[in-house]
Amino acid sequence: ASYAAIAIENARAYEKIEADHKQLETILTKVADGVIVVDHDGRILIANQSARAAFGLDSICEDIPAVEAIRHQDLLELFSSHPTQPSHSEIKLEDGRVFNAQVTPIEEVGLVVTMQDITYLKELDRIKSEFVSTVSHDLRSPLTAILGYVELIGRVGPVSDQQKEFIKRVQYSVHNITSLI
Repeated sequence: ASYAAIAIENARAYEKIEADHKQLETILTKVADGVIVVDHDGRILIANQSARAAFGLDSICEDIPAVEAIRHQDLLELFSSHPTQPSHSEIKLEDGRVFNAQVTPIEEVGLVVTMQDITYLKELDRIKSEFVSTVSHDLRSPLTAILGYVELIGRVGPVSDQQKEFIKRVQYSVHNITSLI
């Protein structure tokens, strides 16, 4: 009877472990971020669907050395660096996408790389920089014209001391605005 009780308890524990494993597998499959886990020997333990699709990994790449399965050089360098602390890196794909990759060493497992697609953030940054560049150019042009005309005032005719003071203030203000831009 005690053997039967132990067998039943072991069966329950096994069912619980299997249920937890399926739950973890479902989470990793459904998450949008790419996840690749490599053991201490450099063999792939887990590669979710997002990572497989992004890096062209075979559907069955588990238990294969990362250097054989992964063809992307930047990603391979993350695994070969053997970090002792979590670190971040950007990985650019040939199709223009950019991933923010975080490598986390886990003593009992190996290395875990999680990758978030930040392509849209890079595009926003590019658009912002382009906008700032355009606005600064568009603001400098009229200021240059103002400065040019202010300098021509003295050539047109006599300028009183009060007018000279006003001209200096305009020039000072235009120089300040230009330096701010």
